[in-house]
Amino acid sequence: MRTESDKIVLFDGVCGLCNAWVNFLIRFDLGNRLLFSPLQGDFAKENFPQAAQSLDSIVFIDRKKVYYKSGAALRILASLGGIWTMAWVLLCIPFFLRDPVYLFLARFRYQLFGKRKSCRVPAVEERSRFID
Repeated sequence: MRTESDKIVLFDGVCGLCNAWVNFLIRFDLGNRLLFSPLQGDFAKENFPQAAQSLDSIVFIDRKKVYYKSGAALRILASLGGIWTMAWVLLCIPFFLRDPVYLFLARFRYQLFGKRKSCRVPAVEERSRFID
């Protein structure tokens, strides 16, 4: 399993919005640079117990730096390269203005986008992209 130098996305595995986001990232991460792990999984519980317990933020680990909330989402998007690199521009907006929007979506994500009964099971072709 590659985890030392990779970019890792921790997400709420039962959230409909979060799973749609992961599907989007898999589709557009043409360089296969991103790895994924649900916050409910062993990797997140062992390495990021506070995030795994609260489930209110996506987490992005990039070169051993950890990002949360809107900062994580924008850095993940920018890491896709190409036109998505323009997401860096949005990081110029102060986090205290970005994060309330993120937290609003996070708070109502289950009501707006649904909730699964269990974490997603990656398709065979996706398994190499998932830590657990």
